Amino acid sequence: MSFSSASIKPFKNQNYDDLKSQHDESNLFEDPYFPTDSSSLYFTQMPPQGIIWQRPKEANPNAEFVSEGYGRCDMDQGYLGNCWFIAGAVGIMQCPKLFARVVPDDQGFGDGYAGIFHFRFWLYGEWVDVVIDDRLPYWPDGKLVFSSNKDQPNEYWSSLLEKAYAKVYGSYESLDAGQTYDALVDMSGGLQEQFELKKMTPDEKASLWNILYKGFKNDSIMGCSINADPSTREARLPNGLVRGHAYTITKIETYSGQKLLRIRNPWGNDVEWKGAWSDNSREWESLSESDRQDAGLVKKFDGEFWMSFEDFTRNWDSVQICHMTADSFSQELCETDCDSDLKWVCTTHQSAWIAGKNAGGCGNGDSAKFWKNPQFLIQLFDVDKDDNENMTTVIVALMQKDTRLKRHQKKSADSLEEFIQFKLFKIKDDVDVEQVKNTNSMLYATQLERIGASGPYINSREVTKRFRVSPGNYLIIPSTYDAEKSCEFMLRIFTEQEIETGTLDEKKDDLDDDDNHLDDIPEDKTFKHWKSFLNPKIVSHLKTLHDIGKNVFTINEGRIGVNMGNVGKLLQDKDGNINLHSVQDAFGNAQNAFKDFQNEFGKFKSFFQK
Repeated sequence: MSFSSASIKPFKNQNYDDLKSQHDESNLFEDPYFPTDSSSLYFTQMPPQGIIWQRPKEANPNAEFVSEGYGRCDMDQGYLGNCWFIAGAVGIMQCPKLFARVVPDDQGFGDGYAGIFHFRFWLYGEWVDVVIDDRLPYWPDGKLVFSSNKDQPNEYWSSLLEKAYAKVYGSYESLDAGQTYDALVDMSGGLQEQFELKKMTPDEKASLWNILYKGFKNDSIMGCSINADPSTREARLPNGLVRGHAYTITKIETYSGQKLLRIRNPWGNDVEWKGAWSDNSREWESLSESDRQDAGLVKKFDGEFWMSFEDFTRNWDSVQICHMTADSFSQELCETDCDSDLKWVCTTHQSAWIAGKNAGGCGNGDSAKFWKNPQFLIQLFDVDKDDNENMTTVIVALMQKDTRLKRHQKKSADSLEEFIQFKLFKIKDDVDVEQVKNTNSMLYATQLERIGASGPYINSREVTKRFRVSPGNYLIIPSTYDAEKSCEFMLRIFTEQEIETGTLDEKKDDLDDDDNHLDDIPEDKTFKHWKSFLNPKIVSHLKTLHDIGKNVFTINEGRIGVNMGNVGKLLQDKDGNINLHSVQDAFGNAQNAFKDFQNEFGKFKSFFQK
């Protein structure tokens, strides 16, 4: 993953060095692309009252960009549900070289201060340098609204990094709710992988330790979470963990035969694990003083704690991993040592599904539509290095673009990710591939053999899958579930050896039923049944419940508050008056939504039991 200043693209064509040279302490930079008004804060609701914008030096004369070095406990979550981003930012700190790419050290509040800062993110195949001014949202009491360092309130690198990321996606609210691995990928360009612990067999759980341990040694960055409680956002459990909340794994080590993991809650407070190996548990007495020092055990309410691997697999639902290099990707971790010099070749295609042209969808109801989707030919010539089975490894990653930015642009509180998937086919031996390449002719069912898919269609920004196949000619077809959905995407293909790839876009006219045939894989059948349950009435009611919850309740560091101003708005009639009928209507709509969802959930339960 080479990185040089020449490979960095200025975001919105704002060049940091040029802009800084035009400003100084008497003429501070003001960013026209991220103004200090409500549009930079929220897009589905009015911001809380009393927010003021200030520069750190106005709020704190002792402001510093970084104080006493960068630390994993520097970044605490504020008045925003972006624990996934905080967890990702803490994660990249485990790799100092990577952190230095994202947070350049050529800036501060000392000599040369001009009110301008910059940070770097990896966006869809290229690194971009994002310039911001240092005006930040504050409460009237002088505390930062969003991310801060509670232990060292005069340190501001984390608040400014968060602002730069908010600028990339349009506003602070755009960062509300997300997946840790999305933030990790945006700050690394790595490959994401996820493990569902409750679905793993005992043997798979046993091998998971090697995957996590060796991945950590290879600078892979990791997070973990517990599935959300549908009735309570970020519900606290008796054991101290929080459901629907993103954590960062900050260390993995074995001490005196004990497999342990260190984990951090981005709230940075007393909400920590209470079981074995927690801060004040007696288990620590079994370790030597040197082991306790190596573990960096700190007995304070800072959100960080240790737990055993056994408790980890028992209590968490999901582990997210962002691999810095593909040679630390899942199963191969158990087969290669940590010092492997294996280098992978990455081939990237930037493309799009375009309604009316090639957005064929999954073929549900009309399989011929599926074959309109973009097609990517890959030719694998050589087997993997040191492979005794004459096989080659292919890792495919499909990422849809700008879904979070679309939420901001369309002022939508809902997720705008399309349900995506890719399928891998082997091109049959009797197909003249050279002619196909020369004519860009698209391929169809009679010319292909199904190898596999990324999994069921899912509304995730990125899906990845590893395949072990014999050398030969293959075809990748990415698709959305619904047809006629326009969306840009990026396809990355990782292999050990050099390959040849290309796009095929010349359609065949004289197609018959055999050409257009498409068998459902089991995952597709399951998804189609599930999708059919979500009729428009249910979707409308669910949106009602979502809007009520989002506008009425606020969450800050896991504490739930009520926005009384928005409660009043919900209960107003069309003339702005609050009356009994308005109250009855509001609660009636919510009650109907709950009833319909309860009936629909019964269908889900019955289907999945079968």
